Amino acid sequence: MIDQHWLIAPAWRGGFFWMAACQTTLWLAVGLLVSRLLQKHAARAHSALILATTAALISPILTATIRQMDWGVLPAREVKRPEPMPASDLIAGAASARSRHPRAAASGSVRAGGNTHR
Repeated sequence: MIDQHWLIAPAWRGGFFWMAACQTTLWLAVGLLVSRLLQKHAARAHSALILATTAALISPILTATIRQMDWGVLPAREVKRPEPMPASDLIAGAASARSRHPRAAASGSVRAGGNTHR
């Protein structure tokens, strides 16, 4: 099932715009810091800014693509699935269903899920 709010959800819930804003801000801040450290070498500082700007534009798109295609290195989030009911619980459920439904108890036809059939 596809999340309908994937564009506006917060980053910790997988929202694209929040993720893009965080990644872009991080890359541009790193680029500004490196260019300040290299301000005596103008060409290198300019290269650092160009590299950071390129990373700021590419990384959100790559992150969204990797999430969509399930290509990530880390395992995906686990989907909680209901555990199968043990046979003893099924038998106990059928017995309690018979006691709640007098017509079913009289006929003796109760399924494990508590549904009656004729």
